[in-house]
Amino acid sequence: MKNWLVLIIVLGVLLGCNLPTAVTPTPFPTATAVPLQTSTPTLAPPPTDTAVPIPILIPTATNTSLPPTAKIVETAVPDTTLFTNLRFAASPNNPPQEAFPVGTAEVFALWDFAGMVNGDRVQRVWRRDGVNWLNRDEAWTAGPSGVVTDVSVYDRGLGGLEPGNYELELYVNGVLEAYGQFVILSRPATGEPVIANLRFAETPFGAPQSSFPVWTQQIFAVWDYRNMGVSDVVRREWLKDGQPWLVREETWDYLHYGPQGVVSDVSIYDFETGLPPGVYELLLSLNGIQQLAGTFTITP
Repeated sequence: MKNWLVLIIVLGVLLGCNLPTAVTPTPFPTATAVPLQTSTPTLAPPPTDTAVPIPILIPTATNTSLPPTAKIVETAVPDTTLFTNLRFAASPNNPPQEAFPVGTAEVFALWDFAGMVNGDRVQRVWRRDGVNWLNRDEAWTAGPSGVVTDVSVYDRGLGGLEPGNYELELYVNGVLEAYGQFVILSRPATGEPVIANLRFAETPFGAPQSSFPVWTQQIFAVWDYRNMGVSDVVRREWLKDGQPWLVREETWDYLHYGPQGVVSDVSIYDFETGLPPGVYELLLSLNGIQQLAGTFTITP
C-alpha cells in the first residue's frame, strides 16, 4: 500500500513538470462590450460672429417712398429754362475766342439765359486738361432772362492762366444745360515757333562778324525769334575745330524773353586770357530739331 502511494506521488510530480497545461484563451471584448450612448446630445448655440444672412429689401414698382430719379429731373427743371450761346472772351466786350495766347490772365464765360427762376441752383464745373479744377454751386439771382457777363476764371499772378485745355459745364437744378471749351496756348499764336538769322558779334548789338582777332575775350551769339512759348526747348551745341566743346539745353524762359524779339545775352568768353584761336561753330535746335548753324574764326 505504501509503495503504491509513493508511485502515485512520483507520477504526479513528473506530469506537473514536463507536460504542457492546456490554457483557455481569454476572449477579446466585442463591440457590445461597451454600451453605446443612446441619449441625444444637446447642441451648443452658434458663436455670435457667425455670418447670418440678412434679408435685403429691393423696392418694387409699388414702393413709392422714393420717386425715381428721372421723375425728379423731369419735375425740377421747367422746359422753358435754357442756357444758350456759351462763349469765351478776354472781356465781356471782346469778341468770342476759342484760343487765348500764353500769358492770358483772365477769361470770361458768357451765355444767354431765359426762363430762369430766382432760387434755381446753378452749378459751374470747370476742368483743365480733363481734370476737375473748379466747382461753383450758387442760387440763381439774375432774374428770368438776359446775358451772364460776370463769370470768369483768372490768375493775375506772374504768367497768367496755365496753358492747357479748359472745359465748362453749366447745370441748372442738376440738369446739364450748356457745355463749352477753350485753350490757353503755350505760345502767343497757333503757328509754329521760329528762330532765324544767327550771327556773331563782340557786343550784344554789334555788327555781325565771321572773324575775330586772336584772344578776343567774349563773342556773342545773336538770333531772332517769334511765336515762342513756355514749353519750347532750345539746345545750343558749340563745337571748336569740329569737336564738341559746350552744350546747353533749356526750356524757353518766357517771362524773360517773351514770345518774340532778339536773343542777345548768349556768349562764350574767357576773361583771363581770351578765347583761343580756332574755328567755332554753333548749332541751334528747337524742340529737338536743328534749325540754325553758324561759324566764325578766331585768327591766330
